[in-house]
Amino acid sequence: EHFIIVEAFRLNSYYKKDFRFSYVTTGGGVEIDLVVERPGAPLALMEIKSTESVDERDTRQLESFLKDLDNAEGIIFSQDPHRKKIGAITALPWQEGFKEIGLSG
Repeated sequence: EHFIIVEAFRLNSYYKKDFRFSYVTTGGGVEIDLVVERPGAPLALMEIKSTESVDERDTRQLESFLKDLDNAEGIIFSQDPHRKKIGAITALPWQEGFKEIGLSG
């Protein structure tokens, strides 16, 4: 998790993007690992998982947040080698994920 967040900051600086990063923790203990504000693009709510196989259990928190937000997308970065669409959530291998959210040249 820490590696992915630091890499997002590094790529943002290297490619001179104007992305802003934060995270969310609710009073009930629900957490979104990384919130990425991208000019001209939907808000990216990201979960970072170490799993090699993303499934519905990994998408529940993001799905609950997305219900309350109009202009946002849910993304999971993981070690799963396969891109997946689970409900409204896009799960990506972390290496591809940075391109997907716009953190590349």
